Amino acid sequence: MADVTQRAREIRLLILDVDGVLTDGGLYFGPDGEALKRFHVHDGAGIKAVQQAGVQVAWVSARDSAAVRSRAAELEVAHVVEGERDKGAALERAWPGTLDWRPRRSLRSVTTWPICPCCARPDWPSPWPTPVPRSEQRPIW
Repeated sequence: MADVTQRAREIRLLILDVDGVLTDGGLYFGPDGEALKRFHVHDGAGIKAVQQAGVQVAWVSARDSAAVRSRAAELEVAHVVEGERDKGAALERAWPGTLDWRPRRSLRSVTTWPICPCCARPDWPSPWPTPVPRSEQRPIW
């Protein structure tokens, strides 16, 4: 348990995919074709808690959505990348030198490993199993 606690104290960046991680994974469309997303209040509370602990939060999404921008603004998530298939590269381009990418200092959860290989590097710790091939998957929590 002490190892897990120490690892948690070292985390300074939490990278989250949107669809399927921050939402229920369903794709809903309104009558005018707008994308609707269902976020859970508990996720918001967790994001606020890690921010208060000094952890930066970054969201990445292959889709562009007003719902994502609205929820990010509500939770004061400053690092949001949308409409990018290569999510890791897009985050690095958007905030060069400002996000702590070191493997023991960042934690990520993505659902789109084939689309986002940068975010699914086996040396990046994951708090739970993600769709990374089993031979490369190394959850630490």
